[in-house]
Amino acid sequence: MNSEHRRRIDLYCDIIVPKLNIMKLWPKLLENGIFNIDDINISTWKRNFDKEETVKSIWLTIKTRGPFAFQNLLLSLQQSDHEELAEMLDKRTDENTEINDNYFSRIKDTAEPLQIKVRKAKEFSSGPINSIIKTYRMRSNPRGLVLIITNIDYNPNIQKPRKSAIHDEINLQKLFEEMGFSVETYSNLTGQQIMDRVKTFSQRKDLQNVDSCFVIISSHGKKGEENYTEIEGVDHYYERKYTKVFCSDIIDCFTSEACPYLAEKPKVFIFQLCRGDKRQTITHIPEQVTDSSDNHTVMNNPRYILREKPTRNYSDFLIAYATLPGYVAFRNNITGSWFIQIFCEVFMNYAHDHHLCDLLKLVDSRLKNVTHSGGCQTVVVETKGFHKYCFLNPGFFGNEKKQ
Repeated sequence: MNSEHRRRIDLYCDIIVPKLNIMKLWPKLLENGIFNIDDINISTWKRNFDKEETVKSIWLTIKTRGPFAFQNLLLSLQQSDHEELAEMLDKRTDENTEINDNYFSRIKDTAEPLQIKVRKAKEFSSGPINSIIKTYRMRSNPRGLVLIITNIDYNPNIQKPRKSAIHDEINLQKLFEEMGFSVETYSNLTGQQIMDRVKTFSQRKDLQNVDSCFVIISSHGKKGEENYTEIEGVDHYYERKYTKVFCSDIIDCFTSEACPYLAEKPKVFIFQLCRGDKRQTITHIPEQVTDSSDNHTVMNNPRYILREKPTRNYSDFLIAYATLPGYVAFRNNITGSWFIQIFCEVFMNYAHDHHLCDLLKLVDSRLKNVTHSGGCQTVVVETKGFHKYCFLNPGFFGNEKKQ
């Protein structure tokens, strides 16, 4: 199998594997010669077909099954009612996607910032057919409100400025505006100013007219008290009366009680910052290779949300951190942070037909392949009552009037 086909199998692993019906696909993998009935792993796999780890192992092993395995995989997918997944893996339907979808592979070395160009949705997505999981309403115009805070200019005698973070801010703003969100941005805020801006944003009355909100903070950070992640304002080390700000403080501004306009709507928090001083390092593991060759009505009365029905105070939250607790987050000194740039690339190319959780899985899948001097990082995604599919439907509004 050639390197490009192996790359595609790796690239789409975290998106495709959860969607596979292995009981339908498996007979076709045998029929089309990808696996033989007496292969060494088959007895173990068949005992554990109900486990996603097994399906993932089967999927990744296909890379080792010879020069025709990729085409036979596409055929097997098509023959087992996985046509959409075959089309995604093949990607011949949109040549531009391939051209604009490899920035992540050179992110640590390039001096050229990512260029944002969002693929627009052609219809409102509602999730898989017959799924027992519901879908958040994401149809408002604008789709949601976005708050972006980027801290760049720290005192160089105390803390290193984050000059390249300007590209994070620019690309995030362009990404969300092209997707149909209303964006407000701030930079170089003190700890107190961060909290003031977040609280003001959470009380905007027009939140009642939109279906979602994103809060994105790119800043220096550290491991704070009781292992909470602290966001460092630009006055962090030299202001005696410095106001400490924790990620949890930001989230608390958007509970159903604190922000009733967003009750039961998706609230997404993205934190690009270090969470400690430890460096995560790559680990080498052995790999077995057997390849023989190469509906909601907008209510203008804010009391409606509170009176409609009881709801949980902490619900519909999704929080994504650029790195593990206690660890650093890496940044290209010219083009911006690894996490944010990969986030932008994935969302601009795939938000049109993939839901939010799958998009973040793909971000992490790509981030795992980026290393520098032995360093790497892992995205952490936490949810609090985030129990529905969330399709952003970028740039598509149907008959929705702008609010």
